[in-house]
Formats: sequence, C-alpha cells, structure tokens
Amino acid sequence: MENIFDLIMRYESHAQDTIRLVANENLPDLEERLPFITDLFARYSFDKDAPWKALTYCLDDIERETEDMMKELLGCKYVNLKPISGLNGMITVMSAFNKLGDSVMILDPRDGGHGETSQILTRLNLNPVYLPFNRDTWQIDVEKLKESIDKYNVKMIYLDMCMVLFPQPLRKIKEICSDKVLIVYDASHVLGLIIGNEFQKPLEEGADIIIANTHKTMPGPHKAVFATNKRLLNWLFLQESRHYISHHHIADVACLGLVLERGASYFQQYASEIVNNAKALAEKLYQRGVKVQMPQLQFTTSHQLWIDCGEKDDIDEVIELLNKLNIAVNGTLIPSMDMQWGIRVGVQEITKQQITPEGIDILAELISSVIINRNVNDDLMKKKEYLLQYGFNNRSDNAKLKSIIEIIRQ
Repeated sequence: MENIFDLIMRYESHAQDTIRLVANENLPDLEERLPFITDLFARYSFDKDAPWKALTYCLDDIERETEDMMKELLGCKYVNLKPISGLNGMITVMSAFNKLGDSVMILDPRDGGHGETSQILTRLNLNPVYLPFNRDTWQIDVEKLKESIDKYNVKMIYLDMCMVLFPQPLRKIKEICSDKVLIVYDASHVLGLIIGNEFQKPLEEGADIIIANTHKTMPGPHKAVFATNKRLLNWLFLQESRHYISHHHIADVACLGLVLERGASYFQQYASEIVNNAKALAEKLYQRGVKVQMPQLQFTTSHQLWIDCGEKDDIDEVIELLNKLNIAVNGTLIPSMDMQWGIRVGVQEITKQQITPEGIDILAELISSVIINRNVNDDLMKKKEYLLQYGFNNRSDNAKLKSIIEIIRQ
C-alpha cells in the first residue's frame, strides 16, 4: 500500500502533465501559495475587540491590506473577506437580508442558474421564484420582470450565474426595481473578468451587493468575498456572518492578497486574454465541426464555452478519451441544450499559463479529433506532448515545485 505522501507525489506528477479546462478551477502561482506552508495556516484571526487579539500579531494588517486592494480593483467602498466559499457567502447573504417567507428571484438552472440555489432558499424557509428569461438574447427578460416582482412581492433578486456566457442587463433591471428590492450579483465565475474590466461592472450598473468566490477567473484560493457600496449592508452582512463563519482561514486571505498584488494592469490583460482565448477556441472547434453552443451570439464573452457531444454515454466516452491525453474537462447539464448533458470548457487556467495562439490551434485540433473520431492515436499523443512543451509561455511552477519537494524529502 502506498503512503499518503507517495500518493500526493504521484498525483502531482500527473498534474504537471495535465492541461486543465475545468471552468470552476484555477491555481495561484507557487509563491502565492506560500501562506499554506507557514505558521499562519493554523491560526485564527480574531475580532478586533477580542481580549486575546495580541495572539494574532499582524494578521489584521494582512486582512486590511487585502481588503483595500479588493476595494480598489472593484471600485467599491466596503469589502468583507469572511466567507470561506461561494456557497457559504450565498447562504449568509440569503439569511442576512431576508425574512422567513420572503420571495427571492433567481435564475432557473435551465437559464444558467446554480443548481443548489433553490434548495438552499427552501431550507431557509424562503420562496424561490425563477427570473423570466429570453433565450434568444440569453438575458433576463426585463419586460416581464416587473410583473413578476409585483406578483410575488419580491424582496431580493439573486443573480446566481453558474453557467455564464454573457453579461446581464443590470441597468434595466435596476430601473424597474424599487428600493425595497435588493439586487445581489454572484460573480463567482466572472470575478476576474469584472476586476479586469472585461465583463460588466455590477455595482456601477445597479447591483447592491457582489458575492463571489475567488478561484475561477480570479486565480486565487478557495475563498470568497462580499462587496458593496452601502455601509448598512456591509454592517448587516458582518453581523450575520458570525453565525455561519468561525475560522475564516487567514492563510486563504493572505494568498488572495498576494494574488491581488499583481495589480490592475495584470488583471486587465489577463481578463482580455481569457475572453479572446475562449472566443478563439470556440471558433476553431466550431470550424472543425464541433457543436459549440451559441454561434448566433458569437459563442461567449466569458471564460466558458459549451459543447454538445451527443448522449450521456458519448459525453463519458469523450471525457475518458481526453483524459488519456491528459486534457481535463467535465460534463454537466447544458442550459442551451434543454439541460441535456454536454461539456463545459473553461480557458482561465490555460490563459494564466500563457497558452500561445499556436497552442490554441493544437488544443482545438486535439479536442475536435477526439469528439468527432472517438479515438486517441500516437499522432494525437505526440501533438499533446508538443503542446505541453511549446504551446505555453508560463508553466515554470512545475520546476520550482520539484525543487521544493526535493528539499522536503531531505
């Protein structure tokens, strides 16, 4: 039997040869993961009024500096880094700003909403109501929205965009909402694009709150952020978060801070490259005969693209064949296909590794060949090896990590 350390090393060796296209994953650079091997990994960052606050020497500074950077990048007044995950943040928001029995409007999973949102609302004794949606434009149907708000006496609109290709018409939504309707924008998938000025600006366009995790288009840790321009909302969220969050993982906060120190110019370039790569990969796959969704809307303006590969058994076969090439994708229910199984691709991680235009070409050839021909041959294996060696400009963390592992083993 292998011990755990050997299993970790075996996984790491495999990971270093893997091209990851899973839309809800990303990885901070090795230096940014430093907090996870330091003392602060094990520490609590206590409230400022705690009598034992001296035990958490300078952790306040780490959190305050990280909050300030996030405020600047989001262009907002208040940021809270207490949530430990996107769902944790979602539950806290739902609980903080609703009373028992209130109606909350969310996206139907068939329109891209998160599959768990309605269940969470029900368990909190809230009433989930699906937003009207125009599937031609792939946006919320603003014309029908006012009628729904009045009919269900809605107190909150929670935009839980999980399967997300395009922005939503926030300004128009805000115009028809009274001050009593709180608009919450879940930016978990697109936070990096928002910070990079590439998707939309939720708080400027009408959202009252942003909630988002930090490990998708934001290349950070498994953490989440709450942001708003309203002091009262920030205070209410802080009070409620104490019921759901004890240890808010200061190592994750420090990791996020190191990521944010890359600065605005980095995120602007990164976000632009993500969208360009997503569009380029979608177009090249489509030209090769792959059924990429939404060609009538130019496929995507985010990091995601959706692919129809046939029935569920076909999806499983394609994923298994791509895994033989060490290309990682996941199957999921695709909204534009009436919730039939398909493949969702995300380009945020390969963009962070600076995949080249030639790399995108080769990747499109590999994926399309597997989907259409349903086999992996020696020629494809050689092209995959060429892609790993010459198709990226930044996979240097692998060599650094090997050196660190050798030191640990000594």
